Amino acid sequence: MVLTVIIKQNPFTENTASSNRILSILENLQRTGTRVELIVYGFPRTKLSKFSGCTHGIAFRYKRINAISGLRLKLYHYFGDLYDFIFIRRWALKSIDIETKIIWLDGSIFTLLFLKWSKFKKVGKFFHADYSEYTDLYRLGRSNKLQKILDSFKHILTVRVALNYCDSLSIMTRTLINDFLKINERINYVHLPMTVDFSRFRQIEDACDHDMHKPYLAFVGVMNDSKEGVDYLIKAFAEVVKKFVDLKLLLVGGDNIDSRKHKDLIWSLGLENKVIQSGLVNREAIPSLMFNAKGLVLPRPASRQAQGGFPTKLGEYLASSRPVVATRVGEIPEYLQDSVSVFFAEPNSVSSLRDAILRLLDDTTFSEKVGSRGRDIAWRQFNGEKQAIKLMQHWDRLP
Repeated sequence: MVLTVIIKQNPFTENTASSNRILSILENLQRTGTRVELIVYGFPRTKLSKFSGCTHGIAFRYKRINAISGLRLKLYHYFGDLYDFIFIRRWALKSIDIETKIIWLDGSIFTLLFLKWSKFKKVGKFFHADYSEYTDLYRLGRSNKLQKILDSFKHILTVRVALNYCDSLSIMTRTLINDFLKINERINYVHLPMTVDFSRFRQIEDACDHDMHKPYLAFVGVMNDSKEGVDYLIKAFAEVVKKFVDLKLLLVGGDNIDSRKHKDLIWSLGLENKVIQSGLVNREAIPSLMFNAKGLVLPRPASRQAQGGFPTKLGEYLASSRPVVATRVGEIPEYLQDSVSVFFAEPNSVSSLRDAILRLLDDTTFSEKVGSRGRDIAWRQFNGEKQAIKLMQHWDRLP
């Protein structure tokens, strides 16, 4: 079978939750014998060396290899999807392999309009989309009026186009499935929980490329408070380090809306020499970074996003076999058990997060067992190879 994926973000260069999810699925689909063709139409963050090629067994084709910045980037952020539909649609159509059976869309305005008006609906090809969050999530949280209008437009397209025209959906959580079924009870879906590519964790060298010394705790993700709870983690660590004076905290992720506040918080708590903000790290270095940590922390606060979604980083945390501290949000407790496969903390609580971290650190032997059991859970529930087979079986049932 031939699968063509039309996507804005380049999953080979972007270290985001959505990019990691789709790449883990595509790589494992490729290993099952599916021929994967990747079409990337968005601008890259940095200049790329070529327009087409093959990596990880996946053939790719880029429309753009030069990055943009300044006013052009800002305008593209607002109007890029519509611009792409007008000027890029024909290129995307011509790039699709004639033998393609499944066309995977990324859920942008570009691909939703592509879905509605594409000729391929008439020639025996099936459209698929993957959803891991509420479709109106960002629309409700916007303060910028223009962005709010554009996000509302995308939400309407998703509800009225994607859920009616897509032949197949993969949905990350049962909460989201129930929400989608309320909109359209006839959608053809498969429950596809968060996926982990375990091949990334099979050969991890005991080395760390960062300018710091062990022992350390690590957080890998977006430097955001409302989504990730990084401020809770910094405050909890300030209490933990009073007992474990040699411990450090490594924050891995690019600057975000709350990064300036984090710097101020670190300074006010006297943690300048204890908290390391590494910035973005190459995707290939993440497994080693996790493996070398004393423990990994997921301080996600309670929110609508946490209720409907599922953090991709949690699966990678568990796959590394390191002990994990996580807050009890969303569907995480359906998979993990406190002091068995994870150390749970209550969300939005510095003291509970502190206590969970201390439990991890107080007994290293016990924590190693918790980390090992966590990895076993991830292997059974989030294994990318098993998820790829499940998705293939779902597609085989399409009429």
